[in-house]
Amino acid sequence: MTSWSSLHEGTPGGPSVLAVDFEPGRHDAGFPDMVPHLPGDLTVLATEAPRRSAVDDALTEWLAGADAGDGRVAAVLGFCAGATVAAWLAYEIGSVAPAPALVLLDPSRADAALLRAEFGKAASGLLRAAGEPAVEPDADEADLPALADHLSAEYAGIVRRVAPILEVDDDLADDLAERFADYLRYLAVAGGTAWPPLTDEERTLTLVSAHFDGDTPMPGRRVRMDVERADFLADRGVALAVTASIGR
Repeated sequence: MTSWSSLHEGTPGGPSVLAVDFEPGRHDAGFPDMVPHLPGDLTVLATEAPRRSAVDDALTEWLAGADAGDGRVAAVLGFCAGATVAAWLAYEIGSVAPAPALVLLDPSRADAALLRAEFGKAASGLLRAAGEPAVEPDADEADLPALADHLSAEYAGIVRRVAPILEVDDDLADDLAERFADYLRYLAVAGGTAWPPLTDEERTLTLVSAHFDGDTPMPGRRVRMDVERADFLADRGVALAVTASIGR
C-alpha cells in the first residue's frame, strides 16, 4: 500500500483510522505519538508523501490506498495543512460507505506564501551553516504544483552547492533534497484540495491547541485543548477526544 504507511496493525478486518500529515523532519509530536493512546484494535494508517504533484492524481492515489484496507474506515484525522485532504477523504469515503468521523487538528490551508516561507527557512538554514547569505526564492508561480517543483529544484541546487562546504556526502545531500521536494509536493496537493461540501456536523470535530488562533473551516464542534502545539498529537486527552468521536 504505497500511498499509506502502517502506524499500527489492529484487529484483522477491523476498523481503521486514516491520519493525514507530513511527518519526516519534524521535531514536534506526530500521529505515531498518538497511536499508543488509541484503542488497540484500530488499524492506523498514515499518508505517504504523494508521488505526483497534480492534485487529482495524488488524491485518487490516497483514496485508492484507503479503499484497499480490509475493514471500515472509522475516522479520518487531518493535522495542520492535511485538514483539507482529510475532509475530502472523509467526504469521498462517506459517499460510498458508512461515513467516517472527521477530526481536524489545528487545521490550516497551505498557500503559495507558505511554500515560499518553508523554502526560505530550509534554504537559509543551509546557507547560514555554510557561511553564505540567505536568498529569496526565484519563483512567482501562482499554481501550487508548479511552484513546488520550482522551489524544489532551487533548493536542490543550493544543497549541491553547499554540500562540499558542509562536508555532506552525496547520498545525504540527495536525501535532503528529496525529502524537501516531498514536503513541498504534499503542501501543494493539500493547498490545492478544496474543502468538500457540508459533512455530517455530528461526525465532525475540530480540536485546537492552547494558542491556536485559526478559523474552523468545517461545521461541527470545536474544542480547545490546554496543550501546547508541540505536544498536541502526543497528548492523551487529545487521543481520548479522537476515540470518543469514533464512538468508542
